[in-house]
Amino acid sequence: AEEFAVIQRHPTIGGRALEKLCIQDPADVFLRLAHEIALHHHERWDGSGYPFSLSQEQIPLAARIVALADVYDALTSERPYKRAYSHDVTRGLIIAQARSHFDPLVVEAFLAREMDFKRIREAHAEVSGAVRAARLAPVPRREEDTAGTAEAPETAQPKLQVVGSSGGN
Repeated sequence: AEEFAVIQRHPTIGGRALEKLCIQDPADVFLRLAHEIALHHHERWDGSGYPFSLSQEQIPLAARIVALADVYDALTSERPYKRAYSHDVTRGLIIAQARSHFDPLVVEAFLAREMDFKRIREAHAEVSGAVRAARLAPVPRREEDTAGTAEAPETAQPKLQVVGSSGGN
């Protein structure tokens, strides 16, 4: 319960950070959109979400769309605590949550383009596996990374190494 309470703070933390950027550049529509998404992507259609318990059209459309995409990604991705669900299982779970978790029109839009979701997930499954493997593998340290420390390079803690790139896409 304590850990979940901490996790539930991430929309407001991200929202506050983006709000500060919006204040600096009020004309930036992308920042405003990012702010809405960060702040509201865990709200639920039926009002049972967080952080504000908004419901239906009170939730910005972009956040309703990202909420479904976020759940799709979470369910179809392997996590340390679970295996990845198949597209078909995830599809069924999303359909079952239309009108409770998800805007039913967003679910309809998902169903109209679900093969795109599946194709993108399959295309990135290999990259996800490579990133996961990189997190677990020790990364050789450069001499300048350990300069001035008592640690020898071979005993230093590994840094996260990003493997692969989408080229900014």
